[in-house]
Amino acid sequence: IEAADRIQEGLEAFEIALGLAWLFSDLPVWFPTTGLLALYTLGIAINLLRGRVHISCGCGFGKSGGSGDALHPGLVIRNVVLMLAAAVAA
Repeated sequence: IEAADRIQEGLEAFEIALGLAWLFSDLPVWFPTTGLLALYTLGIAINLLRGRVHISCGCGFGKSGGSGDALHPGLVIRNVVLMLAAAVAA
């Protein structure tokens, strides 16, 4: 569990850095953004195919902070749209 916590913290820091780079940098951040989204999408898709839909994705907003959000196919579609948007925004 300790290693998983470290990975989670590292991903959170990477997400924040990407967000700041989109706002304040001229670097081509679309590539790492789509790569990270692709990894998340792959993980979601694998778990959906295995029938593990009751896993909280942690990707919601608002009061719950995503803690009660179960996996569903719409997340895969949303992530693909976000990857396309990131590529177009570049």
